[in-house]
Amino acid sequence: MTAELATAAPSPTVKSRRLRRSNADRMEQQNVPQAPKRTFRKFVTGVVFAAVLGTVTISTVGTSTANAITPAQSTSVGTVNALYNDINYFWSASFRGWGWSTYYRSSTVHFYNTTVTACGITLSPNNSYACSGSYIGNIWYGTGWTQGLLNRFGDYGAGVILAHEWGHEVMYDLGWTSRSGTIGGELFADCLAGMYTRYGITVSQRLNNSDYWEGSNTLASIAGTDHGTAQQRTDWYRYGYTSYNINSCYTALT
Repeated sequence: MTAELATAAPSPTVKSRRLRRSNADRMEQQNVPQAPKRTFRKFVTGVVFAAVLGTVTISTVGTSTANAITPAQSTSVGTVNALYNDINYFWSASFRGWGWSTYYRSSTVHFYNTTVTACGITLSPNNSYACSGSYIGNIWYGTGWTQGLLNRFGDYGAGVILAHEWGHEVMYDLGWTSRSGTIGGELFADCLAGMYTRYGITVSQRLNNSDYWEGSNTLASIAGTDHGTAQQRTDWYRYGYTSYNINSCYTALT
């Protein structure tokens, strides 16, 4: 099966890796859904939308306890092991297709469950982190915390955290920064998690429709302060899924 990968975006330059939009790029963006707003909007339940790729329709909401990852996982570490190659392939093949191969690096995932010093800072076990700067290419994955998410939301509750942190690493690989501070980077990573989720459901089929909602509900549960509201997080996750375009997700950073 030939994998249909995400829509290309303008190539970053060697001198400056920040994205620069031409008039043609802006015209291209007219063909994708309107970007979510960062201000809080009332949530409409029972959202129904169809993905063009694979014509996948999602029409359920609420917490799922389904073990939908193929094969199903009962531990957060198992979830990482099940999805690592799929996420890595999605991004490496997408970068290659965009002509960006020199910018991409596979991430190394480190498991931890106590307070550790990594990424040049002290990391809480109740979180997960993507390293930047001289520590780029490393993801620290809190196993106890993500196990709790898996127990509550399903195995992709743990999986979407890996997809989100990988989204941060993609941003660091490209040298992109957020003009709106930390929240823009978090929403961008949510958007890229949505892009991978669509690939996992409709192309590699390592995921299914239940996983979409497991991921959405998980992100909504981790809201506030620098991560944005539950509405913002689920909006950008959905936007990444529906637009399937890193250039569209880039608008979270502006």
